[in-house]
Amino acid sequence: MRASLRRVMATKQPHEMAPRGIYCDLTYPVSYNKAGQIDGFLTYPYDVTEQMYAQREREDQRLRLQRLFLEAPATICILSGPDLLLTYLGCRTGAAGL
Repeated sequence: MRASLRRVMATKQPHEMAPRGIYCDLTYPVSYNKAGQIDGFLTYPYDVTEQMYAQREREDQRLRLQRLFLEAPATICILSGPDLLLTYLGCRTGAAGL
């Protein structure tokens, strides 16, 4: 956090950060006095813990599904939409029909 505050002091620009181990986004807009010098900070924390857990879970599910497709003992294809566009084709060497 100190590095973030030092950065704000040096650049005179707001700095956004997400500390390690804490799932919140912090924004530090600065306040200036009449001479144009920084005279304070505001801190706006936003709790993003649920979003982080949901993002991790989606990524884990995506990787499990990808691994399942890659390790399947058969050819797998995914057709999507009303036009049945081929969006995935996983061919296994030695699969029946190839």
